[in-house]
Amino acid sequence: MQKFDDKNIVFSFAVMTDVHMCDSMGFDSRYKLKNAIDYTNEISARDGRKLDAYCFVGDTLDRGLDYQAKMFGEVMLDNIKDNQKIFYCMGNHERLNHDEKAAILSIRKYLGEKYYEYDEEGEEEFLKGFRITHMGGHLFFAIQSDDYDAPIKFNDDTLDYIDKKLSEECKKNPDKYIFMFNHSMCYGTCYGSDLDGPDSLWNNTQLERVLKKYPNVVIFGGHLHFPLNDERTIMQTDFTSIGAGCVTYMACENGNYEFMSGRTTMRDMLLFSQNLLCELDSEGNLKIRRLDCFNKWEIKEPWILESPKQNREHLEKYTFDRGNDDNNKAPSMKGCSGTINEESDYGKVIMRVTFESGTDDDLIHHYELDSYENGEFVKQRRVLSDFYKHRVPSDMRKSYTFRFADKEEGKRYGFKIRAVDSWGKKSEEIVVGDID
Repeated sequence: MQKFDDKNIVFSFAVMTDVHMCDSMGFDSRYKLKNAIDYTNEISARDGRKLDAYCFVGDTLDRGLDYQAKMFGEVMLDNIKDNQKIFYCMGNHERLNHDEKAAILSIRKYLGEKYYEYDEEGEEEFLKGFRITHMGGHLFFAIQSDDYDAPIKFNDDTLDYIDKKLSEECKKNPDKYIFMFNHSMCYGTCYGSDLDGPDSLWNNTQLERVLKKYPNVVIFGGHLHFPLNDERTIMQTDFTSIGAGCVTYMACENGNYEFMSGRTTMRDMLLFSQNLLCELDSEGNLKIRRLDCFNKWEIKEPWILESPKQNREHLEKYTFDRGNDDNNKAPSMKGCSGTINEESDYGKVIMRVTFESGTDDDLIHHYELDSYENGEFVKQRRVLSDFYKHRVPSDMRKSYTFRFADKEEGKRYGFKIRAVDSWGKKSEEIVVGDID
């Protein structure tokens, strides 16, 4: 297998999504974007070179308003370096003012024509939300759906246009990656693309039938705000799909987890800002680094993709097979123990369960706690682990404590607890308290 040549990086670009530029969401979106720019540049500089481009995967503006485009333009122009390019696609939030064309023109107005001189398509395509350019010898292709209501739609004319452009590029450059940007993900590809099932507000089901013909495609998606820590965030099928994280706040699947602020949002969702740094070497190999620019660390190890091969062997590394029995061990709770504790609080007795963390060959995604009262099963509680909070899984917490009830006299409480990894594999159970 060919290795990535860190000493011969010829082009690099950041991929950011869901900036949600505004002044009314409980955080300073300008600070988060500036932070992302600064830290990504810092990491790139460690390789001895300057970042070449910033690519945004939609929802750059929170409601598509002119003042939000002005904020975005000011942050970018005040903080990026000379000759760094800006490239983006639009998202559903740019349409919330019911005039996507106005949002497109506002962003261009505040960035200035300099950042559009390299576009290779005409004004008609641009106003529909399409951009095409070549950077570092590779095609960069920003596309837009025709409808963001459920189901997200691509009209036949749009799919034909995308197909035509990809076909032309593959004939010219059959051994080079094509980098595509679309806010919604193709259903059934990387982490989060199946949120709420097919034809939901969160994925598209039409684009794949075009992309599957082009193994050179690497398509970046946003919309979901899912953590980059999960290895399912990159998935190779007939092409490569990658989630780009989120600059503003984090979310996850609707797992009916306890102790959340919403059905898909964590209570600490604002304490993160994640994006990608992509680097190409002189042989066309691709390295993708995951950054948390809020916490100032690089997440886990980079993903390395060999340059495209006609036999498609470059698509065999990051597949669904990573989660099968041959490649993925189930988590273990072996040797773990736990306790149920009582704590007085203003005349009440609060019941808390504490248990030691399990182990896994990557990370434990969540825990299932089957709760019992007087020996009878009551319900299953699901608790998200802290995998998304850390640079590497070894930094995850060593135990968990949760409040689960106010004590009722005469009741006995107990749990069966098991760990679940990202691929759905479960550990053996441990028993805490009284289940008989």
